[in-house]
Amino acid sequence: MSELFNNYAITNTPYEFYSFLRSECPVAFNDDKSVAISRHLDVAKVLSSPHSVKGIEDYVKEPNETILNLRRIREEYFYGLKTFFDIDGEDHEQMRNSVMKYFSKKSVVNYSSFIENRLDNVLKNFSKNDQIDIYKEVFYKIPLDVISQIIGIPEDIHSDLAENVSMVTRVFEPVITDSLSTQIGTAASKISEFLVDAISYKKNNLDQDLLSQLILEKNDLPKILQIVIPLYIAGHITTSYLLSTSLNSLLENKEQKHLYLSDPENPKYSEEMIRYDTPAHIIQRAMQKDLELNSGVIIPEGSLVYLFLGSANRDETVFEDPDVFDLQRHNANKNISFAAGAHFCIGSFLTKLEMTTILSKVLKSFPNIENRMFSTQADVAVKQIDKHIVTL
Repeated sequence: MSELFNNYAITNTPYEFYSFLRSECPVAFNDDKSVAISRHLDVAKVLSSPHSVKGIEDYVKEPNETILNLRRIREEYFYGLKTFFDIDGEDHEQMRNSVMKYFSKKSVVNYSSFIENRLDNVLKNFSKNDQIDIYKEVFYKIPLDVISQIIGIPEDIHSDLAENVSMVTRVFEPVITDSLSTQIGTAASKISEFLVDAISYKKNNLDQDLLSQLILEKNDLPKILQIVIPLYIAGHITTSYLLSTSLNSLLENKEQKHLYLSDPENPKYSEEMIRYDTPAHIIQRAMQKDLELNSGVIIPEGSLVYLFLGSANRDETVFEDPDVFDLQRHNANKNISFAAGAHFCIGSFLTKLEMTTILSKVLKSFPNIENRMFSTQADVAVKQIDKHIVTL
């Protein structure tokens, strides 16, 4: 399986590679018994199956190097606990329900003013014709502030969290070596240290935020870590990436940019940006029972399954001219960027609110903004921006 993910094409020309997979090998059975799935209907069926679980360390029958290293990370750095993302069944449902109220559509709308104020404070530092890395200076900072506000991490602490959260995000990569697992674990340990300070502060400054709730419920540090780290990943890194890729798509398609500015709150527009270049290209599941795909292919019980979301969102059997960025696409909401089923992303409303608020404000504040350089790091699973240089 490592040969597939070390392929030059998947990191440098991924959408061309996905097209090849959908056409020639939509369900790929690999030497290590894992399965790679690239067509939309098949990916959606796995995601929606009640027998598809995220606890891959426990359910995969023949663990590869990545599974073994995930187990090591859990035991050595996460107190033997799974993160919120990796729990299934009733435990996951209970934990999800306990945090969902902070990420419901009704709740996140209350953060509109906070997002706008933070954005104004950042944008006032720039003027027309400045050349900046907009990912680093704007899109990386605002989502961090927002998710920290929701969770309740004091600002002087969360400023040190970002780099380590970014490293922990690599836990979703399809190939995790011994070296990478150590780096991920070290970053998780540093986050634990930050949370100790945050919890100490919060105990004397309880509020309406998530961390205050977790403290009032008398959760210990491991349990808080189990919940907070995944929320930081979902609410920060992936949102930052989506903001940058969406701006890039708009700047590269002038007509679409003008259309977007005519009605930035149109939900159809956000869906197309999310479909066109999804932040998480590949996610993993394990099968508790055999599953028959629409093509008749059977995925055996105990299989490790790689789901190519980036490919599914460009599937020509679902999306007409899928490689065209079209804000008026009638079925863009069929994208599965936020997954589906029991683990559908709880932060989807927040991400869409941030996209609408931040992108429209940037484009209206700097109507002549132009791309100078846009490049991504060669990570396979969760894409991250290397540079996004613009002239304002």
